[in-house]
Amino acid sequence: MVLLMTLKQLCVESICEHIDDIWCKEYLELLKLHGSNFMFVLGPFSEITPQLCQDVLNQLKKKKKLKKHHYDVLIASSTEGLDLSMVQNDVGHPLTLAALRSSVSVFFF
Repeated sequence: MVLLMTLKQLCVESICEHIDDIWCKEYLELLKLHGSNFMFVLGPFSEITPQLCQDVLNQLKKKKKLKKHHYDVLIASSTEGLDLSMVQNDVGHPLTLAALRSSVSVFFF
């Protein structure tokens, strides 16, 4: 059976596959250098839609690759909502980021 994926699904898959070695590389280097999180992050995910950021978060969770720094780069001031139902552990970090960066309505069950 052949599984066909949409262009959007292929892009999300590619982003997740290379999230740390390409998309978060510079941010991780800054974290090592400065040793703390930043209140605001302007990066490659700042200009994509909030829904696409959520899709990337969901895919990272599904692949068991979701890490704390992924929230740092994917939660932006343009985030309109945040589904944390996929988070099983500490929801404090993404909730704090969402509260600081925007007026986000947060959903989790």
